[in-house]
Amino acid sequence: MFRAYLVSLVLALLLIFPVERANAGAGVWTGNGPFGGVSAQILVHPSNNNVVYALGQSGMFRSDNAGLSWKRIEAGLPAGVRWTGFFTLAPNNGDVLALNIRRSSPDPINQVFVSSNRGDRWARTRFTLPSGATSVRDIAVTVQSTGVVGVAILSSTTGNASLAISRNGGSTFSFPTAFSGYPGTATVSKVAWLANDMALISSAPAPVQFYRSSNNGLNFSPSFTAPSTASAVFSLQFAPISASPAGKLYASLRASGGTLGFFSNDFGANWLTSNLVAVNWISPVSSTSILQLQTDNPTDGFVSVVDRSSNSGVTFTSVLGPTNTQPQMSDISGDNGYPGSNVLYSASQASGLFKSTNNGVSFTPINAGFNSVGVYAIASASPTSTTLYAAQSDSSAQSHGVFKSTNAGSSWSELNLSSVRAGLIRAIAVDFTTPLTGQTLYAVGFSESRLMTGNQGVYKSVNGGSSWSILDSGLPAMVGSVSPMGIVSDVKLDPRSCAAPPIIGACATGNTLETVYLVNTGNGGGVTAGNALIVYKSTDAGARFALANVGLPQSPAASNARLQGKVLTTHVFATQTLYLATNLSGSGTGTPTVHLNGVFKSSNRGTNWTHSSNGLPTFTSGPFAGSTVNVYALVMANSNTIYAATGTGIIDGSPLNGVYKSTDAGANWTNVSNGLLGASITSLAVDSSLPDTLVAAGTGTYSNPGGVFRTTNGGGIWRSISTGLPADAVFALQDGPGAVIRAGTNAGVYEFEQLPDTDNDGSLDTVENAGPNAGDSNSDGILDSTQRFVTGFLIRTQGLSADAPARATENALGRSNHTSTTGENVLLRGGASCDQFVDVYGIDSRIYPEDIGPLGENYDTSDRGIISFELPGCARTDVVVRFHDGFFTNPADWTWRNYGPTTPGNDSTLDWYTFAGAQRLDSERWRLTINAGQLGSYRSGTSGILFRGGPAYFRDALLKNGFE
Repeated sequence: MFRAYLVSLVLALLLIFPVERANAGAGVWTGNGPFGGVSAQILVHPSNNNVVYALGQSGMFRSDNAGLSWKRIEAGLPAGVRWTGFFTLAPNNGDVLALNIRRSSPDPINQVFVSSNRGDRWARTRFTLPSGATSVRDIAVTVQSTGVVGVAILSSTTGNASLAISRNGGSTFSFPTAFSGYPGTATVSKVAWLANDMALISSAPAPVQFYRSSNNGLNFSPSFTAPSTASAVFSLQFAPISASPAGKLYASLRASGGTLGFFSNDFGANWLTSNLVAVNWISPVSSTSILQLQTDNPTDGFVSVVDRSSNSGVTFTSVLGPTNTQPQMSDISGDNGYPGSNVLYSASQASGLFKSTNNGVSFTPINAGFNSVGVYAIASASPTSTTLYAAQSDSSAQSHGVFKSTNAGSSWSELNLSSVRAGLIRAIAVDFTTPLTGQTLYAVGFSESRLMTGNQGVYKSVNGGSSWSILDSGLPAMVGSVSPMGIVSDVKLDPRSCAAPPIIGACATGNTLETVYLVNTGNGGGVTAGNALIVYKSTDAGARFALANVGLPQSPAASNARLQGKVLTTHVFATQTLYLATNLSGSGTGTPTVHLNGVFKSSNRGTNWTHSSNGLPTFTSGPFAGSTVNVYALVMANSNTIYAATGTGIIDGSPLNGVYKSTDAGANWTNVSNGLLGASITSLAVDSSLPDTLVAAGTGTYSNPGGVFRTTNGGGIWRSISTGLPADAVFALQDGPGAVIRAGTNAGVYEFEQLPDTDNDGSLDTVENAGPNAGDSNSDGILDSTQRFVTGFLIRTQGLSADAPARATENALGRSNHTSTTGENVLLRGGASCDQFVDVYGIDSRIYPEDIGPLGENYDTSDRGIISFELPGCARTDVVVRFHDGFFTNPADWTWRNYGPTTPGNDSTLDWYTFAGAQRLDSERWRLTINAGQLGSYRSGTSGILFRGGPAYFRDALLKNGFE
């Protein structure tokens, strides 16, 4: 039964959405595409062709209608953590999946999750990497003959510990014994498991050796020795058993001169040769049908080659060949009726998911709901324009590159840049003087240019993106297939560069802007140092460019530092003046020969440049000590006021991360970072009608989230407005935001409608005013909506585990409960720096992993949900949470549980724990005593508290004293 509570934090608290990402509602960020993007895997349910699974760069997805639409399946996964990984299905039950999540920095994560209900809920296994291992190499999952899920995990080490086997769904793991026949001295590369039968392949030392077990991995015996030409293993997979007989097993190996293929009809006891060609891996569809995929055809850098076999690989027939225009694939799968059904699914390296119903003759995109596009730039002709452009910048493979919306982001279409071989796109500029029917656009980034050596990633469209041309006249020649310009990181248009500019203001519609600036990272890989190829300029709308780098420091060939251009800004009333943001790139232990970096200024449209970074912070250690820290973003508020975002690349906590302001045209800079919480700011935007109102976007991690911040007083104080955003992935902001702010993330474009929130706590005035006692939840005679230390919010939960039978009637009918937190305790404890809530909201706790304690005890927070709030600048505080009409009966059955890092700031320690700082006061209220940088707060810093937790119903009465 769906339920709703109003919670007040006084400081007073509104739990408003059932998931933590892609939320819908006023005052929170919502995502609605563009759809598509990077996808690593696609697999069809072996016995239900309507169910298809896909892995994107932003998470796991499932379609229940054969690819017509997609939804996230991430309940129980670490939401908001940008990870890579891979997943697999049980060959004998497509409802059962296993998923490896991995991330190398800033905190290494390598975890394995299992789902038995098609990904509706994931449970984290108790697997941990053994000593010496750095990653998970392979996973096999199956339903054993007992009906219990089995999980086998190979890690990147040798010895018996390299294979961890769970025969109880991942609750516990064991390792092969020394006497089991397991090849403990070898590097085992692949594992497959079907019911009670397990197969392995070891790849080193030579020769490549096959092993099998018929008793769930208790004992192993060699079954086949590969030819001596074999050197590595591509794949080892059981065919799905929806098409009998069971036990068909396929393997592909790398060998000198090509690929070796094998199949077994008897669970790996005996092996026969198949005729694979150069192939990355194979995909079994049934007992006799397999697909093989070559993702990098040497005759064309984009088209994948797919072949199929209906006789276990004895012979193959081409499905896709070099003339097909299908984008570069990363995976291919067929349904269980293939080849008779002729249905194929593919995942691409940059352009999302595709489906063919004619055996690969043609493919159709199937991306509705699959939001895996990394957006690094958003552009429009003006802040109020409903025509928007979003740039994809997450792949160097062939990418559609730019997406377009004509309805303010409600839906998007792909502007296919395949004809110009676009890879990633980093920036877009719109000529606002051209009409919508023939809008002129510039898109820049990096080309997939192996076949087009004149293509350096600069493109132009004169028809709103319907077609594109390559701009390369005057740009430096390619060095092999590498551009000396590196990545083109920004493109800007001079807003007064039409043939007859007006006396005041920008050019009007009906003109054409002639001056175009390119900003580049310079000195692309493989190019000898010494060229500061950072700024190029065209005065004829891109027909020809010329280098505009006079005054920018040169980097000698022997230097271990390289100056890179990041972004350029100009102003409608001072277009003679340009500002350039740069950073240093390089490595080594010697003293860099380039120290001048940061911000450079030109007062003559780029004819020459001067260093303009006085007051900006400098690196305090490392090879660039003494150099200005990297400048990631610049924005002008008026002809003399400019803001710069600086950072070191450290996600959180560095005093060098921040926003700086100059009010004297760049001569001097002062820090205006109050409230930014150490986030690494990557983008800035100023409201075109309110020059003191700015928005800053920053990346982060789950434990140290970035987000979007807003100031209305020119940087005097920033307030986070990040409710509903992915925690770690805000890359870009739309220029000149108005009532709606748009941000580019690794999951597409998110939007935030700025509705009244007088006290800037993240809970809208309309919500707080609807709370108890006519919006005065703590009865102090002042509306909660006007008090920064009082906030109220609505919690919606399912009420799955109330203390029955006392709550049986309530569960049937559903209720509203206001949760509030009273601020007088906060002020007494933490002082004035603790009087401001931000990003107050509620979370349905079922998005997190199940809460199982170390003794197997079960906690359930789904009845009240999780409250989330942040107190910037606060070191220590007391917060009282009141669940109005909460009825916490049977006190012994309730405790307070938090979900977060058990080591503040460290994503690899995310888990549930009992929060010792919580005290239950009465049937409605809890007091929370929280210290920054200690257990209970997410962030590692000692100034600023981020808290997430809630009251949990403790099911296991016999374990209340810690024993059974």
